[in-house]
Amino acid sequence: MAFLVILVVPLCIVAIVAAFFSTMWSWILIATAIAILIFSLMAVKLPKWKDIPELSEEANAMFKKYGHFYTWSFAARLHSSSASAVQFAAIIVAIINAFHSFWWGIPAAIVLWFVMAFVARAFNPTHFIRDPMERLAHQEVLDYIRKKMRQQFEEHMNNATLTNSPSSTSTDSSSSRQ
Repeated sequence: MAFLVILVVPLCIVAIVAAFFSTMWSWILIATAIAILIFSLMAVKLPKWKDIPELSEEANAMFKKYGHFYTWSFAARLHSSSASAVQFAAIIVAIINAFHSFWWGIPAAIVLWFVMAFVARAFNPTHFIRDPMERLAHQEVLDYIRKKMRQQFEEHMNNATLTNSPSSTSTDSSSSRQ
């Protein structure tokens, strides 16, 4: 499902260009971009995340709420940025349509601005958290993930050095010359 998000920004660009020629098609393209993002959001919210014993209650609540972000952070950031692109595209389309005497685009764009703000925050809470307690919980989850990733990396490196170490039966090249 995440692969469809790469269509959102091009849809927004085409919607802006289409606004010069067709009011209806510009809003259909915007609606398609919105549908992709909302469908993606519903899909990533489906899994139920388990409590992590090492985290506090507040951090576990954040992990359950934004588990998709902590698991697929790159994709979540991309989706969030795409939602922001839809916000701006809707405003630009509304302004262009206003010059074509389609005034209903302005209130539609304002409503979409708030809807897409919610979607952007739902995908990526990093820049939108205002509550200090939520910020601490968010940071606790990020620290836990970094610690686990570091441990996995160190284990992997230790296993790689053990399997790639020279065997004790090999002869030294300097001793073989004598």
